[in-house]
Amino acid sequence: IPFFHTADVIQKLLYSANPPRDCYLIVQKQAAEKYVGIPQETLQSLLVHPMFWSTIVCHLSRTDFSPKPSVDTVVLQFEKRTCLLVEDEYYGLYRDFIVYCRENGFRNIGRALEAVLDRRQMARAFQMLDINSKASPLSLTFLQYLGLFQSCLAADRLGLSRSIGGAEARMLESRKNRVKVHRTSQHSTIQG
Repeated sequence: IPFFHTADVIQKLLYSANPPRDCYLIVQKQAAEKYVGIPQETLQSLLVHPMFWSTIVCHLSRTDFSPKPSVDTVVLQFEKRTCLLVEDEYYGLYRDFIVYCRENGFRNIGRALEAVLDRRQMARAFQMLDINSKASPLSLTFLQYLGLFQSCLAADRLGLSRSIGGAEARMLESRKNRVKVHRTSQHSTIQG
């Protein structure tokens, strides 16, 4: 696929009404790392992980192609989980939770969860998940986020929805008119 369409293609594949059980894509190495969560979790990896296993199957050589690409490429695999880690009915809320925690500029995860959990609930969740309340939301692992989401759901499902509902839609709306810079060639192209 053209590298500058990677996110759009993956979005259509994984979040369609009938997503594949297993698929392999040749993509730019940096894009694959975002979906796998290398070297640390990203927004993309955290959104994909509850539904799909994602892994880099192999690294390709630039000489495997003609003409040679100016970037490193890999084969990226997405395999649908047989046991989803977030039930379908809560997946939209999970997405809002991740976006809310990571994309709102909170200095630490304790601040991010103040609107969702009381101090006692937060302390219990942080202890159980081995999270420092002063940790950056960007430093948490997928399993820590999954545990926090489950704790928030158990504490107050309706309150969680009121506090964070629509976070992903707001983020997407704010990003809609930004200029996108593609770095797949030596000369970056700008798309509006």
